[in-house]
Amino acid sequence: MQKVLKSPDLGNFNQVICVSNTGVQEIKKNIKKLFSDCSKDDLVLLFFSGHGLKTSEHEFFLATSETCKDDNDKLV
Repeated sequence: MQKVLKSPDLGNFNQVICVSNTGVQEIKKNIKKLFSDCSKDDLVLLFFSGHGLKTSEHEFFLATSETCKDDNDKLV
């Protein structure tokens, strides 16, 4: 996917940051940095390949290998 996003004939993004198989704190840090470094006219893409979980209230969350669902249907 990184090659596709960088390709001038396809994605044509001039900056692509790939984060794979890291902990939830590292992922949160990178997402926060991605959106805090952009301006209102920037085109920003967050591509997440993985799993998600939905609570009984129909809230959807991205999941990592560290994500677990407790007995009260809360994600931690």
